[in-house]
Amino acid sequence: MEIFYMILSISFFGLVVCMLSSDRLNASINRKLRRKIKKSKRSSNGGREMSKIITDIVGHKCCIYSHESISQRIGIVNSADDEWINFTYKKKDKTITSIIRVDSIRSIELVE
Repeated sequence: MEIFYMILSISFFGLVVCMLSSDRLNASINRKLRRKIKKSKRSSNGGREMSKIITDIVGHKCCIYSHESISQRIGIVNSADDEWINFTYKKKDKTITSIIRVDSIRSIELVE
């Protein structure tokens, strides 16, 4: 009888360990699925066309509004590709170069 309870307790412990590890696995799978969904939405909503438009404004002075930041940034777009923008702006007499994801941009305005 003692062997039965010992086997039962070991199997219960194994079940708990499996459940905890499956939560981590599910979180990882959820992150990957969210990324894939975001990519498919971007491609269906014209995200690739937006990055092509951004490559046309390389070297121009722009004002960028992003989803992550409340403030706007006025500076020069140094380079751009399908997913990233290299952007230089001034903040309190310092020149800051920032690399921004195209997905995080809400809008861009050209400044003359």
